[in-house]
Amino acid sequence: MKAYQQQIIREMREGRLSGSELEEKESVLLQELRCAADEKEIRELCSAIAVSGSILSVPCLFALMQNWGDGLKPLFENIIKGIAQRAKGRGSRLPSDYYTLQHWQPQWQGSKTRFLSYVSAIADIVVKNEDNDEEVKRIGNILVKEMQVDISPYNNFQDFKICIHDWDFEEDYKLVLDRMEQERLVEEIEDAGLRESWNTFFADHLLNLKYDYLVTRLGIADKFEYHQFVLKMAECLNISE
Repeated sequence: MKAYQQQIIREMREGRLSGSELEEKESVLLQELRCAADEKEIRELCSAIAVSGSILSVPCLFALMQNWGDGLKPLFENIIKGIAQRAKGRGSRLPSDYYTLQHWQPQWQGSKTRFLSYVSAIADIVVKNEDNDEEVKRIGNILVKEMQVDISPYNNFQDFKICIHDWDFEEDYKLVLDRMEQERLVEEIEDAGLRESWNTFFADHLLNLKYDYLVTRLGIADKFEYHQFVLKMAECLNISE
């Protein structure tokens, strides 16, 4: 771990940060935490978040709780409880379910074939090469569980993918790419001086936290902001037909 990250850990352990400085430095540690490769590193990073972590840490902690299993579950649970208590003490009005796993787990609303396109589109954009079958299978198996998608009579995503034939990936993929282009145009307009309302900004911020959970859960945090953007755009496939 770099010296800068070690400095942030010390500052957060000592409770020396607040406001925008805390938010900025907490984000640095959260990105380290998303990409952490071993339990020792996770515990060191969590020692800082346990003292000074804010509500922004909650989705990442829940995702890592799922990824790392029972061994680290008590650690993550205790940190989330501490964050909830600190937030309540500061007058936070967040709903109580903000601190539950169910709040962060996405729900699938679309068809089974659209779900297959959703998984394939994410894997295709993230991996960016033709040989992405393993990544499709890995992401698919996670999302079946996370989104509670009924793929019966198949036992796993691999069998489901092999046996489903009546889906048009190219058409669905084009919807995602078109949505990405529309979003870029919106960003260009905003950069030109037309700003979104505070309510819109706040709603988008909360929505981004949900994609924070999913990026971390899928283990694709190496390009966090871009992959968060990809998941947000792929959501156009998750609608009832």
